[in-house]
Amino acid sequence: MDSGLPPSHSHCTGQFWAINEYTNYSIRGKSELVKPASQGEAGDANGLSKEYAFAYKYGVWESMALMIPDFYGGTSMKAFVQDQNSATYKALTGSGDNETANQLANYTAAYWGPQGSTVGSYYAGAIVIFLFVIGILFAERKYVWWLVPIGALGLMLSWGDSFSTFNYFMFDYFPGYNKFRSVSFALVMILFAMPLLGMLGVERLLTIGITKETKKKILIAFGATGGLCLVLIAFAGMGSFVKDDEGQLPVWFVKALSEDRRSLLRADAWRAFAFILPIFLLLYFNFEKKVSAFGFYAIIIFLVAIDLSVVDRRYFTKENYQRKRDNSFVASNAADERILKDKSYYRVYNLQGAMSEARTSYAHHSLGGYHGAKLRRYQDLYDSCLQKETQRNNFTKMHSRVV
Repeated sequence: MDSGLPPSHSHCTGQFWAINEYTNYSIRGKSELVKPASQGEAGDANGLSKEYAFAYKYGVWESMALMIPDFYGGTSMKAFVQDQNSATYKALTGSGDNETANQLANYTAAYWGPQGSTVGSYYAGAIVIFLFVIGILFAERKYVWWLVPIGALGLMLSWGDSFSTFNYFMFDYFPGYNKFRSVSFALVMILFAMPLLGMLGVERLLTIGITKETKKKILIAFGATGGLCLVLIAFAGMGSFVKDDEGQLPVWFVKALSEDRRSLLRADAWRAFAFILPIFLLLYFNFEKKVSAFGFYAIIIFLVAIDLSVVDRRYFTKENYQRKRDNSFVASNAADERILKDKSYYRVYNLQGAMSEARTSYAHHSLGGYHGAKLRRYQDLYDSCLQKETQRNNFTKMHSRVV
């Protein structure tokens, strides 16, 4: 049957149509189970629950990480126990209690922001932020009036239930919004808007030329960005640098943890200031007149690339670019070898996080496994029956060992 559309359009339409059909049967569709009101949000909601949809949200103050990536510690994958020069490591090794130190080692993550585990902050670039402010001050209004609102909208969407007044409304009434898994992805909007408006602003500034009026605006942009870095450096000691659930940890440990996190913030604020300063000087002293236009833009591009690559290497190290990886994680163990002796058809149920792990599937047909949009009936069966039974059996076994 001819759809009347070009092949490329027909192909895209088919993909979206298939996704739309599948959505109704996935965890983003309606559940056939109705949970009691005492269990929180309705189980038959047509879409994800607010708690689930906003689990990976960006904190309001975490937006500062767009300029200072370690504002909240950067990433939970970085642990101070791995740094022998950190105050936390020295406090643990000097505690004299190895058992306590080993337990506290699990709480040495650098990240202390509102997101959960295994997270990292989004970084736009200190120079990009500075140029974005330049763009707001110098670019033509027809660009400012749509790029700034787009950036602000992306930022507010990423806050999730940290800005519930706005995002609960979006969740309830904006079509398809309750199907998103991670609202922090909305930051791509501001990550698009900032460099574009920044470059438009620089182009406009160089067209106008450097005058007393333009120098005044450049100083305002520098004060709003570089000045903010200096304020954070001066008043970093006023922050708590502690998560809510870390308040029960030993005081000596929390003190060392806070000291390390405070040091990260100050170091990154200095780093951001160091990148903003040369771009400010280039613009303020009209360096473009002293070199060719190509050379001027080449300097800006080079500094932006260095700024971003330095932070990128915190998350993507040399290990991420190795052709041969360590496959010990999926290597068969004694249990796998024992199971593989059975040549009949079966599925393996991993008692350790069946619906969130993928190792089992490497060697066996798995009963679980992770997927961002699992079948609703399958997930309901697991949540209402399998998971509770597994927890009950695990508790019984643990209790029998204690007895």
